[in-house]
Amino acid sequence: MLARKQIPNCSGCEDNKDKLVWYFAYGSNMNIEQMISRIGKHADSDLKHIDKKPWIEAKKAKLVGYSLRFNHLSSGWDGMTANIVQSDQSDDTVFGVVYYINGNQLDKIHSCEGKITSKKIDIDIICEGKTLQAITFCFNDSGDSKEPPKTYLEKIMAGLKDHGYEQEVINAVNKIANPNKISNANI
Repeated sequence: MLARKQIPNCSGCEDNKDKLVWYFAYGSNMNIEQMISRIGKHADSDLKHIDKKPWIEAKKAKLVGYSLRFNHLSSGWDGMTANIVQSDQSDDTVFGVVYYINGNQLDKIHSCEGKITSKKIDIDIICEGKTLQAITFCFNDSGDSKEPPKTYLEKIMAGLKDHGYEQEVINAVNKIANPNKISNANI
């Protein structure tokens, strides 16, 4: 099992604003529109992005040894939001998106997630069959999942679809978000 390594507060991001990093999103930040609104300009203004996205690259990725839970109470979303919790089960997997962005953009994401309540951690993810070192944010909440707000879940479902996830993965995430309901991921 991969150990969770906490990184000091994001103040180092300002010092490394031009350093490129892989950021792993597993909740509403998988949604392309939301990410564009959160991180702003292009990750490297010298690059000529054909698709005009503000990141260098975005790919499907998975985090093994963690489980997805909707157990973080967010006042911004007025309900429970996604979180990752290290698991005792080595086959537990969190599906997400890894974005290649700069430190300034990572700091903007950290601000949106809540610098006081969120933890920035180093993780190893699997992307295209290879292990990549990435950074993500999580919360100390360890309780069971509870149903998230509908608008929040819609952002996640759209993000999974934006990045080409199969219906099987979409259904699995929907089941975690709605454990007491019959799966209907075609939201």
